Amino acid sequence: MLRDAEIQLSHGKSVKLVSRELGITEQTYYRWRKEYGGMKVFQERRLKELEQENARLKRAAADLTLDKLILREALEGNYQAQSVVAHKFFRLCEELEVAERRACSAVRKFRLT
Repeated sequence: MLRDAEIQLSHGKSVKLVSRELGITEQTYYRWRKEYGGMKVFQERRLKELEQENARLKRAAADLTLDKLILREALEGNYQAQSVVAHKFFRLCEELEVAERRACSAVRKFRLT
């Protein structure tokens, strides 16, 4: 779309008219030109792939960090009675704002009832 806009602009059309024909705002056109101007198509595709990979890795890091917090909380103290362990899990779920299944899977236990 950016390349089409540049072609139309070179034919004398205004940015306002071109952006309206493309169904975008002028601000979007200028933002795209600033971000992608001068890039080749393969470079843009590679950039999008890298952004997706980065997002996936950030989610994985967040999951691992949450698992670490769950394990740290679960290992605090010396609990022997099953009811005390269950109480600890429910408190852990509330404090970390995670689902019971998530907390249990982090410590590799069955779901408590």
